[in-house]
Amino acid sequence: MPAEQQRAEPDATSGLSDHEAARRLAVHGPNVIAARPPTPWWRRVRRQIRDPLILVLLTAAALTLATGDLADAAVTLLVITVNTTAGYIQEVKAEHAVAALSAMSAPAARVLRGGGTARWRHRTPYPAI
Repeated sequence: MPAEQQRAEPDATSGLSDHEAARRLAVHGPNVIAARPPTPWWRRVRRQIRDPLILVLLTAAALTLATGDLADAAVTLLVITVNTTAGYIQEVKAEHAVAALSAMSAPAARVLRGGGTARWRHRTPYPAI
């Protein structure tokens, strides 16, 4: 039997002892999902430009330039620029909204510790392994 499974499991009526909870925190760390680093601006722009409609418009602008119609090509490129900018701004605002919602939600749990109940913030409970 592995050493991990040989240790005594917490009693369902008393929960983890403070010592066992501290040990699990030291072994497993806090109960949080690792945050992803923010997306660089150039990746956001690249995602916007890789949209199929934008690729069609880029092709149309290139063909229009090849035929020598600079006015139509300029209008097409302006449409691409406006669309890419609007998509980029919308994506940034959505990411900020998700971050704000995550910061606002601070779940708490009732846990058993040493025979009594306590309220713990979302980062504090330890895995019940």
